Amino acid sequence: MEIAVNVRFLLPGDKLEGIGRFTYETLRHLVQQHPEHTFHFLFDRAFDERYRFGPNVAPHVLGPPARHPLLWLAWFEGP
Repeated sequence: MEIAVNVRFLLPGDKLEGIGRFTYETLRHLVQQHPEHTFHFLFDRAFDERYRFGPNVAPHVLGPPARHPLLWLAWFEGP
């Protein structure tokens, strides 16, 4: 199965808190427990390699970065 995940909250460095920490822990376990699936992680900026939790993770950097309120809506609400 191909699974796409918005991982915009996985920030570079050690800045994880709240939703980012939850996303990190949940995806880390899912990727390790389901090597038969391919996970497509959708980042809005350059990502930290430590978020490539296994060989079944394909990271993708998509623009634009979600730093402006209108861009935030585009990332999380869609068309």
